[in-house]
Amino acid sequence: MTIEAPWERHEPYPIPDPCTATVLRLLPDESFDAVVRSNLLPGKDRAAFEEFWTLLAFNDDLAERCFDTLEEWLDRCEAQSDEGDESARVRKFRRICDDAWNRLTKIRDLDVAQRRVVPAPHTIAGTFAAAIATHRQTLTESTDLDSALWAAVRHSRDRARRSPETTKAWLSAPVLTTQLIDAVAEHRRLNDTVRDADVTLYSLLQD
Repeated sequence: MTIEAPWERHEPYPIPDPCTATVLRLLPDESFDAVVRSNLLPGKDRAAFEEFWTLLAFNDDLAERCFDTLEEWLDRCEAQSDEGDESARVRKFRRICDDAWNRLTKIRDLDVAQRRVVPAPHTIAGTFAAAIATHRQTLTESTDLDSALWAAVRHSRDRARRSPETTKAWLSAPVLTTQLIDAVAEHRRLNDTVRDADVTLYSLLQD
């Protein structure tokens, strides 16, 4: 269900705490759109705002989901203009959506590694990627939480080399290793029913 008239005032929807890729993946569309809508501009907690947009940028599926939402809103703003119903509020919202689109694009262009590489087996990232793959192959029945875990291997991105054009988001951006470790830790934190495959996977975590 899309947000009706997203340019109008709405009840604020806070950034989840903790804000992790797993939590964002598990949000239903209406809630995901609401958190994006409420955080198109920075609020009092600038650090949480920057963490949210950086996390979106460093996960292909979340970035695509956000782009789709922004595109829908921009199309609806355009429709308002075509129908002669574009108010000052609609024009302002369109500018804010354009800024959010550019923010997400800039982080992905300057801070995210452009080449997707399979982590080497002897690395921590490779170990976690292999363990997550085994977890997927072992289970005969899966949950939404499992799907969110597995998505980390397919969609998490690594940090690019720092360059003169790098944005300030680079400083807090996650590396692939951290993304995969966090995915497993979040699966454990949110899992209500621990199975044998889960026990094996969680054994990688150092408490």
